[in-house]
Amino acid sequence: MINCTKHGTVRGYIACTHVVSGEALPVHLIPPGDSGVDEVDLGEALCATCCEMTAEQLNDDAVLDRVRLICTGCLSTILGVGAQSHRTH
Repeated sequence: MINCTKHGTVRGYIACTHVVSGEALPVHLIPPGDSGVDEVDLGEALCATCCEMTAEQLNDDAVLDRVRLICTGCLSTILGVGAQSHRTH
């Protein structure tokens, strides 16, 4: 769970800046809790390019500058609908 100033305490997503800015569609979504990692209760919202990155590439500091933590409500606003309906994985 994360604390959003607009939506309160809600589930969160790690999203690439391409998704956050609204410039990348389609969006590949993994809802919170579906990652298979028990310690992490965050979903993923990535554009096609960022989704194709390997785990090694994702650990690069330059890549970390291209991701943001956003809540489910903010992601729904960016996508224009409920985030769960865009699930592609």
